[in-house]
Amino acid sequence: MLIVAVVASIITGCGAEKAEDVKAVNKVENVETVNSAEDVKTVDSVVTYETDMLIVHAMGEIDGQAYTNSLEAFENSYNKGIRFFEVDFDNTADHRIVAVHDWGQWLGWLDINIDEQPFRSYSHTDFMNTKTAGKYTSVDLDMVANLMVEHEDIYIITDTKRPAEKLFKDDISRIYIALEMTQEGLSDRLIVQAYNENDIKIAQKLFPDKNIIFTAYMSGLKSDQIADLCKKYPDLYGITVEKGKITEEIISAAHAVNMKIFAHTVNSDENFKALLSKGVYGLYTDNLMFEDLQ
Repeated sequence: MLIVAVVASIITGCGAEKAEDVKAVNKVENVETVNSAEDVKTVDSVVTYETDMLIVHAMGEIDGQAYTNSLEAFENSYNKGIRFFEVDFDNTADHRIVAVHDWGQWLGWLDINIDEQPFRSYSHTDFMNTKTAGKYTSVDLDMVANLMVEHEDIYIITDTKRPAEKLFKDDISRIYIALEMTQEGLSDRLIVQAYNENDIKIAQKLFPDKNIIFTAYMSGLKSDQIADLCKKYPDLYGITVEKGKITEEIISAAHAVNMKIFAHTVNSDENFKALLSKGVYGLYTDNLMFEDLQ
C-alpha cells in the first residue's frame, strides 16, 4: 500500500494499477509504515502513514467549503498528499452522472429555492456550465476518469446517491463502463461503496471484493450484524462506520479477518489518533491532511 511521509511538507511520488499491487510512493529510507496507532514508528521525527488511512470526503474542503466535489477541491487535496478520494455521484435530468453531494445544497449555493426547482432537474450541460458554490469548477464522470488517467496514483471511492437496488446497479455499472472506455483497467482503481448486503452482491458481479467497501450508515444494522458481515465477506476492502458507533465487537470481527475499519466523518487529529488507538485503520475526512497528523 502507498505510504506518505509527514515532514515539513509532503514528498510526492508515483502510483500503480491495482489496489492490491500498489507500490510504495513517497518513500523515506528506514521509515516503517503505519497500520495502527501502536504501530507508529518514528525515525528522525518522521511519521509515516498508509495513504488510504485518509479518504477525503467529496474530494476535500476548498477555502473552508466542504461538499463541493470540485476540480479545485481535488487539486488542493492532491497537492497535500491525498490519494484516496470519495466522490459523490448523482444524475442530471438527462441521465448523465456528475459529481454532486446533494442537489438541494448545490441549488442552494445558487440561491435557488429547492421547493421551486425539482431535484435532478439540471441538464448535464447546464451543470457543467455552472460554477459549484458560485466559483468552483463542476465535475462530471468523464472528468473523474480523466483525472485518474492523469494521476496514476489516485483511487476513487464512490458515493452514489440513488440507493434503490435497480438505481444503485445502474449507477455503478455506468461508472465502471465509463472508466473502462476511457482506459482499460482504470476501474481497478475504483472502490465501490455498498450500503447493504444486497449492494455487496450487486457490486461483486462487476468488481472483486477487494474493490468494495461496505458503509453501514444507511443499513440500519446493529453492531452484531455489522460484525457478522465482516465474517461473511472477509475479502472486502474494508467497512466504514460512523465514528460514534464503532464497537469492540465490530473491531474484533474486522481484525479477525484482517479487514480495514474506517470511521466517518473525522476532522480533528486528536479524534483520529484516539480512533487508531482503539483499532480503527483510517477515516473519511473533510479537511484533515497528512501534514496535520503530527
